[in-house]
Amino acid sequence: MSDFRRLMTLARRYHERCEKYDLKVCTGKVISDKIQPRTKKERNKIRVNARFELDWTIALGYFEGFTEAQIVDAATEYWDYI
Repeated sequence: MSDFRRLMTLARRYHERCEKYDLKVCTGKVISDKIQPRTKKERNKIRVNARFELDWTIALGYFEGFTEAQIVDAATEYWDYI
């Protein structure tokens, strides 16, 4: 598997896990197929979870030989490639 595909797999995992958590926590409207936080408490919970998931994804990426910058870039650019 190419490095690009491996990075996109990590990015997909990150986004899927964040969205799964958001669906459990958020009670706001659905905009562009994404549920939105209704309160500051919900927003803070999803922010903390997103950071945890990013840290975990970076750790997984290290084991595959990627740098933090490569993983963050892949997660940021993920929506441009799907």
